[in-house]
Amino acid sequence: MRKSKKQLLRTLIACGLVVSVAAGGTVAYLTDAETATNTFTIGRVQIDLEEPGYPGNDSDEVKNIVPNQEIVKDPQIENTGNNDALTFLRVEVPQEMFTDGDDGTGAQKKQDLFRLKGVSDQWELLRTETVTGENGKAKTSYVYGYKKTLGKGATTDKLFQKVQMKNAVESDLSSNVEDIIVTACAIQATDIQNVNLTPGSDGNLSKDALDQVYTIFLNQSGNQTSRPSDKDDQNPTGKLGKISYALDGGTLADGSLTEYGSANYGYTPPEPTKTGFTFAGWSPASIPTDSTGNITFTAQWEANKQSYNIHYVLDGGTLTGEKTEYTSDDYGYTPPTPTKEGCKFTGWSPASIPSGTTGEITFTAGWEDTKAKTATFLPGKQFNTTLRAIQTRYKTNIKRLENWTESEAPDAQYLIAGNIVSSDASGTPIYVFTEDSSGIYYWYSEAEKYCTDVNCNEMFYGGYLNNMTYVDFSKFDTSNATSMERMFYQTHITNLDLTSFDTSNVTTFKEMFYYANSTSINVSSFRGKQVQSMQRMFAYASAVTSIDLSQLGGTPKLNDLTSAFDNCKAATKINVSGITTAKVSKASKAFYYCEKVSELNLSNWDTSLMQEYDNMLYQCVSLTDLYLGAEFGHTGDIRETALVGYRYSYGYGNQNCKDAVRATKVHGANEYVKTFTDYDDRNADTCLVFHNFV
Repeated sequence: MRKSKKQLLRTLIACGLVVSVAAGGTVAYLTDAETATNTFTIGRVQIDLEEPGYPGNDSDEVKNIVPNQEIVKDPQIENTGNNDALTFLRVEVPQEMFTDGDDGTGAQKKQDLFRLKGVSDQWELLRTETVTGENGKAKTSYVYGYKKTLGKGATTDKLFQKVQMKNAVESDLSSNVEDIIVTACAIQATDIQNVNLTPGSDGNLSKDALDQVYTIFLNQSGNQTSRPSDKDDQNPTGKLGKISYALDGGTLADGSLTEYGSANYGYTPPEPTKTGFTFAGWSPASIPTDSTGNITFTAQWEANKQSYNIHYVLDGGTLTGEKTEYTSDDYGYTPPTPTKEGCKFTGWSPASIPSGTTGEITFTAGWEDTKAKTATFLPGKQFNTTLRAIQTRYKTNIKRLENWTESEAPDAQYLIAGNIVSSDASGTPIYVFTEDSSGIYYWYSEAEKYCTDVNCNEMFYGGYLNNMTYVDFSKFDTSNATSMERMFYQTHITNLDLTSFDTSNVTTFKEMFYYANSTSINVSSFRGKQVQSMQRMFAYASAVTSIDLSQLGGTPKLNDLTSAFDNCKAATKINVSGITTAKVSKASKAFYYCEKVSELNLSNWDTSLMQEYDNMLYQCVSLTDLYLGAEFGHTGDIRETALVGYRYSYGYGNQNCKDAVRATKVHGANEYVKTFTDYDDRNADTCLVFHNFV
């Protein structure tokens, strides 16, 4: 048995190897270093590091090691002192950049040059890291802890039995000395605080306990690899320093730590108190990891600020979310907006808390009576029915419906119950009447604006109002409206100027202008944040020449675009850039028979959820440019049927239409859409697809 016994720090180079190239290209590893033992101890302990089976650095098998060769190397620790000890072995294995012929990858990579063979299960692997040796070369450091307390005169199991050089491709290796360094460490096994050293049911210490003890060893050894020899009798209390507190007149609760160990890394003291101040935190905030030595926590304080009461005069109004007191931090504070039925809030007095204010403050709400200045129409269909009844009673069809502009109110003969088109709950009534048989009707109210009901369905349905070609909507307030379904169905109003309309709460435009006979429809004030359906919105509005929905501002809840612009045969421009389609599932015939539209931009459309999309662009035979985007078309949503422009049977069909579809330039299509091409349907019709991709 080879045995080397040292009390002070010494370096163990247990297997010092030199790489050289021998004749014939064979790589041999020769030693140029003397075997030594490096043993570190803390506390009143003494150990020896032994390798009983190692043949020695001067042996032929060590001098002439080749790839795949195994060498007996069996480190163990003997407790030669009088006290029980906890023991550790650190093994540093050299790394090289080479190809391992056994790993099957054929890749050259930086890796351990040797394997440890026959590692004992009585040793626990605690840490693995890459370190740099004194020669500047990288090594892998493995730290093992022995799972049992080592008594006086006892010897550990051998950590491993052999080392084996990996199957390295010889040409990859350099010609440097290769050292396997084994270091033995020990610490007294008693009086280690804050570490649970009770063995488990298997008689072994836990990995966590061993790792905590090894951390204490490193901290007390002065650095991460060794410690001064004159600290050989240091007692392992587990404490790394004392804790003091700078409280600046404050008080700290009993039980705060006065010293700390590695287990206390991250510790934050409890909050102290100080009359007239608010605690603002500790400096440092906690004990930093890897701290050693004494540490002082300094309490941070902020002086408390004087608070004053806030009062409100609401005159019957309601307020929520308001502050009830303030400090200097609240200078400039303006209370929330209150509400009061039939009134409009006009502001607070004062408008906010002036800078420098002290003492109590009172905010008074200002109100404007609006109940007498607003009026509310009947629900849509009921309004339409009442309007028809009025023209029947006057025996004159309504041609124009204008606002009464005279400074004086109309004669009392016109302000009768039969002429009221407002609801019973309206603040003031709205009357519709005519003074003669010209067909010019007026609406009149003392209100400044006319509010629609939430339901505007069929309000101006033209079926029985087919002579009405003009309506003045300038006083209309549609902000309450949620449904405008068929609002202008079959209307004969020539110029629909709806710029006064507020559609921010509207959820459906379904068939709003269905079969409208209007030549101009101005919807530039429309917004679409709540709209869910635009089904047949402009369908068969065959006289309108331009439709601009660019101001919708997005339609994040929209799900139905079926036939939205179906048969808008006179329209030359349709701008749908304000429509977003992320939730649209239905868009069949969206632009069906829009025969005169020359350019269509769908570049912001997302078809991810579309399940109904056939004939979206059918018979759009005047298109010269079609713009799509990256989200238009994905596997699983739309198919070729969405971009069918023309269909014909048995070779017949309008040649101009065929040529037009084939000539239309399709911009911005993604790779999926670029696979679309013409096809024959189940009726043997040839379907021409817009697929002139540019």
